[in-house]
Amino acid sequence: MLKILIGMSDTGGGHRSAAESLAAVIKQQRGDSVEVVVADLLSNHTFWPLNQVRHAYAPVVTRAPSLWKLSWWLPEATWRWKLLQRSFLPLLRGPLGGYLRAQHPDLYISVHPLLNHMPLRLLHAAGNYCPAATVVTDLGGGHPTWFCPDIDLITVGSQALYDLGLQRGVPRSRLRLLGLPVNPRFGAPGQDQASLRRALNLAEGRPTALVIGGGEGMGPLAEITRALAQALSAVGGQVAVICGRNEKLRAELAGQDWPLPVVVQGFVRNMSEWMAASDCVVTKAGPGTIIEACIVGRPIMLSDFIEGQETGNVTYVVENGIGAFSREPEEIGRIVRGWLTPGNAGLAAMSLRAPGHGQTAGHHRHHQCPAQPGESAHTAPRPTRACAQEAPSAPDLTRNHTMAKTTKVKTVFICQQCGNTAPKWMGRCPDCGEWNTLVETTLEAEPAAGRRGGLAPSHSAPQALPDIPADGYARIPVPMGELSRVLGGGIVPGSAVLIGGDPGIGKSTLLLQMCSMLAQRGPVLYVSGEESAAQIKLRAERLGIADQTLFVLADNQVESMVAHIQTMQPALVVVDSIQAIYTDSISSAAGSVSQVRESAAALVRLAKAQNTPIFLVGHVTKDGAIAGPRVLEHMVDVVLYLEGERFHTYRLLRGVKNRFGATDEVGVFEMGSQGMSEVTNPSEVFLAERMPNAAGSAIAVTVEGTRPLLVEMQALSSTTSFSMPRRTANGIDFNRLLLLVAVLSKRVGLRLSDQDVFVNVVGGLTVEEPAADLPVAVAIASSYKNVPVAADVALMGEVGLSGELRTISHLSKRLSEAAKLGFKRAIVPRNSQRKLDGAPAAIEVIGVRTISEAIEAALIG
Repeated sequence: MLKILIGMSDTGGGHRSAAESLAAVIKQQRGDSVEVVVADLLSNHTFWPLNQVRHAYAPVVTRAPSLWKLSWWLPEATWRWKLLQRSFLPLLRGPLGGYLRAQHPDLYISVHPLLNHMPLRLLHAAGNYCPAATVVTDLGGGHPTWFCPDIDLITVGSQALYDLGLQRGVPRSRLRLLGLPVNPRFGAPGQDQASLRRALNLAEGRPTALVIGGGEGMGPLAEITRALAQALSAVGGQVAVICGRNEKLRAELAGQDWPLPVVVQGFVRNMSEWMAASDCVVTKAGPGTIIEACIVGRPIMLSDFIEGQETGNVTYVVENGIGAFSREPEEIGRIVRGWLTPGNAGLAAMSLRAPGHGQTAGHHRHHQCPAQPGESAHTAPRPTRACAQEAPSAPDLTRNHTMAKTTKVKTVFICQQCGNTAPKWMGRCPDCGEWNTLVETTLEAEPAAGRRGGLAPSHSAPQALPDIPADGYARIPVPMGELSRVLGGGIVPGSAVLIGGDPGIGKSTLLLQMCSMLAQRGPVLYVSGEESAAQIKLRAERLGIADQTLFVLADNQVESMVAHIQTMQPALVVVDSIQAIYTDSISSAAGSVSQVRESAAALVRLAKAQNTPIFLVGHVTKDGAIAGPRVLEHMVDVVLYLEGERFHTYRLLRGVKNRFGATDEVGVFEMGSQGMSEVTNPSEVFLAERMPNAAGSAIAVTVEGTRPLLVEMQALSSTTSFSMPRRTANGIDFNRLLLLVAVLSKRVGLRLSDQDVFVNVVGGLTVEEPAADLPVAVAIASSYKNVPVAADVALMGEVGLSGELRTISHLSKRLSEAAKLGFKRAIVPRNSQRKLDGAPAAIEVIGVRTISEAIEAALIG
């Protein structure tokens, strides 16, 4: 029989609860084939003062929190912890070492931060090199002593702790994000809430708050109960109070008169039933209670926390939107009353979010012990993901043996935000960084015997490239020249175009205007899954659009759209938006990764089959990327982004993918009351309001795609009033600004260490190319010296860390554009000047080697 020793210390209910839950799950899995021993190693097998930690813990955390914070801080630094370890280890060889030798476990599991390093070393000293695991029982912040690099496996309950473990030197192969151990009763199918309330003597129809007293007696439980009773009397609520082993408090609360039903209990073993019978939970920030509440879908009102030890748990609850925190009883009452007010949407939203966090942490609780003592230390114990509520039932392989042998089923986790695929669940998507977005998806492949390629069978024969007819792919001209430029000279029949942009930036307006222009060639269909037909008509009237051949369809079912498109045979289709539509072939909600992927695939297939161009509108994430799976951008032929500030009038339509034209091409539009209008000479528009001879202003000549643009770079340098000078960048990369400030300080000698530096690109534009380095640096120097840049000078060049100017591309185009707008001189890198074939006669090209030379040549005087 295998022996598993679980080391814990009863310093707070969380460690004991984790140990007992872990033991229950192991016994449930292995039955009598294993012996599980849960031992309080600190209290029963060490010397004074370590054996008094259990008794001192509650008084210290409640009456002397600063002392506890100090004890938490002392071993936080590695050198202090190693010093304490070296001091205690020789003294522990007798009591603790003797106990470990007597137990001689086949597997050692620690659920306490102080029981990792020392027990492991004592086991090794006794010649027992059994596998060892650590189960971290925190959520938001983990003490460094949790992470012993010599432990074979460390499991954590949150992405923050996973990242912390990597920072502490734990190899990725020994670190698992599995969650916290939770008693199997939580998450198991149970009675409905009404039946539970009857069984627990709670009123069925009243909103119910459950108050749980901390094992350390933290928080004014009586005051919180009184405040809740007073607050919930206004909404016809009730309060259930679990006092734990505090019999004095239980008697005090039970003997009081209350303005509403208050049910008081002492220590209970059916906490899962009490939570399921309530509507929200009021408790301190113990990690186990937090996850248990999440599993049953109850929002959490945190009333207190232990400094240092539980600080991160408060952050976990609040930032994930599953509860709130306050130490004031009256405020707790007000918050809970707001939650339990009938019709409150916030309570419903938190109740929906909570089980997701219960699954991510609490449900990953089944740990398999090794099958035999000889298993590898790196494979035992091997935790497996198991969810009592949501795990699919195992198929009956005896009923269809052939299918079980020939069909491969694969489970993956797909991010609902970006579509990234991961082999296991993670709290945070490694691609887009969003939290709690990975959803388990089962992929079932075709039977191996009947597998085909990824393409449908083709009955066409190979053709020589020159013999392939291209008459059907003549571009459809677009009267709006700026849009035509970005598309590569018009719309290719049968193409799929994806256009994204921030909400309210003008995507729908631009496409509606395009539909009106192309309606002269034949019927055009505008499909909206977000607005009604009447709402679209209101916008069309504002834009002066009333074409008889422009049709509007308010629908979000793909099959219905396809039927209408096949019947109408329109010249162009616009679908607004891809995240708002769905296909009946997928059971998930509209906007999910699978729905977006399948809906887009169906529309792209239709575009190719009917030779009809289809424009898809896509939402964007907070980082500016198209929302949904990354495969969406791979499926379409063209990807466009509409950029700009909502409070500026100018918009840039940028092409980032184009199978039929140049990428990074831009079109410039101006948003007005009549919709989008073209800006045919954007450089002139962006420079129209420039003040001559203003210090801190320089003209940059940038290239967007194949188009040169002249934009004004403004900089302001002023003496700071803060200990750390501020750096603000609007329209350029912030890190690029820091680099240029460092170069100006080091290579040019400008004292910018006590200066606030602000940089702005006029017009709300965003400039990303390195050739904008030189005008930004010269503008900063101009503001610092309070000397203006000559009004007839244009600048372009990349700045290196040594202060040198590096070669740039498209110099001839830049110079021609600058000369066209009346600039007499252009300061460029000398190497670029040498490679220049010819420059316009109207402009003098000044080649410089360093940023210092450029500043000297550009500034007046």
